[in-house]
Amino acid sequence: MSEADTRDTAAGDTARAALDAALSRLPDDQRQAIELAVGARMTYHQIANHVGVPGNVVQQRINRGLQALHVALRDYPQFNGLHNPESDRS
Repeated sequence: MSEADTRDTAAGDTARAALDAALSRLPDDQRQAIELAVGARMTYHQIANHVGVPGNVVQQRINRGLQALHVALRDYPQFNGLHNPESDRS
């Protein structure tokens, strides 16, 4: 592995650790909504049915969680494109 590859890997590991830490600081409902939207690729409607809340509540949880992540991860260029995953499915 080249020196540049080693630096990139270390930067990625640091960024991932920052993401994990930022996610762990979110309220449980926001973290769960984001994990279901991103990790399980569920829509708002699917998440709403899964957790038993209206779709607009899911949207609020995801938006608030992403705003908090954006602030927490602003020093990591890898995360500059954080956006609402539902917009990718339109």
